[in-house]
Formats: sequence, structure tokens, C-alpha cells
Amino acid sequence: MNGYRFICENPFFVYFRKHQCPNCDNKLLRKKVSVIVNSESPEAKNYDFEIADITCKGDVKFTHIEFYCNQCNKYYTVKEIKILNFNNVFIKYIWYSVIKVKANAEFLCWLIFSLK
Repeated sequence: MNGYRFICENPFFVYFRKHQCPNCDNKLLRKKVSVIVNSESPEAKNYDFEIADITCKGDVKFTHIEFYCNQCNKYYTVKEIKILNFNNVFIKYIWYSVIKVKANAEFLCWLIFSLK
């Protein structure tokens, strides 16, 4: 093996937030996942072989963080968890907005009918 590269996408999101499984709401664990890729293989185009301004040739070990659920036995990438968290926040915002509008409409109806 000619090189080693650790890729951490958005470390504040990974290390300083609590994450739950979207299926069972169990706490997700952080796991290091490693892949050894040869620079001449077809999958090499998905990886960056430049380490500190030096391009590595041959086998390079790429390591990144993924989230793991013990109950579901499923791995989630950081990108998937970010999208799921954003969707949950957006759905909650819309839901609360609908409830607020409904409450305001009920209040206005009550106010109009009580003034008559």
C-alpha cells in the first residue's frame, strides 16, 4: 500500500451532533469505513489520489466516517443523514405552520362570530 487518506466531511456535523436512525429512532454510532483503491482501477475516478500536493500511484487506503444503526444493521453516509435531517426539520416547520394557520383561522372565525 502506497498511501493512506482520511476523509472527514463536515466534522462539526459528524462529531458534535446526536443522530438517530430514520427507521427506528435508535442512536447512530460512528464507524470508520476503509476502502483500498488502486490508482489504475476503473473506480479510481471516484477518488482523489492527491495527498499533500503529491499524486500517489498504486494502492491507496481511503477511510471515511459512516453512521451505523445496531438495530437495523444499516450504514448511512454523512450526506444521507444531512438530507434526512433537513427533510425532518422542513417537514416539522411546514407542519407547525399549518397548525398555526389553522389556529389563527379558528381564532378569526370565533372573533367574527362573537362580535355579531
